[in-house]
Amino acid sequence: MIQETDINTATSERRLHGDYWARAEDGDVELFGYTCTHCGTCYLPAIATCAACRGKDFTRTKLSSTGELYTYTIVRGAGGVWPAEYTVGYVDYPEEKVRVCGQIRETDSAKLKVGMRVGVEQAVLYTAADGAPVTCFRFHALEH
Repeated sequence: MIQETDINTATSERRLHGDYWARAEDGDVELFGYTCTHCGTCYLPAIATCAACRGKDFTRTKLSSTGELYTYTIVRGAGGVWPAEYTVGYVDYPEEKVRVCGQIRETDSAKLKVGMRVGVEQAVLYTAADGAPVTCFRFHALEH
């Protein structure tokens, strides 16, 4: 189930998955994983028990600013609150050895290539039923 958290009650803006991303002072968006303190395995989203060593203690870890597109799919005609067309995919962060799922800005397959470098940004993913914008992190191509 998607969780929405109010971040600005004056504008009723909401953000998804707020524990996993933040806007830095310089305006860049940072992603955060959770690293097992016992074996060093990184997860995003967070989990209760490490799948590698069964550890239960994790530290919040800032991920690299760029990743590599592992795979993607373009969704058309989803309906509901979602845009008529959007892209979702997995991005690998080799340094942290974690794969992250998320939306991707580009919806033209000619602009996407498995293995390409991608960055992360804040974006309105959809508008809630009450008209409030719902923001989250989103990936975007760094090369075309």
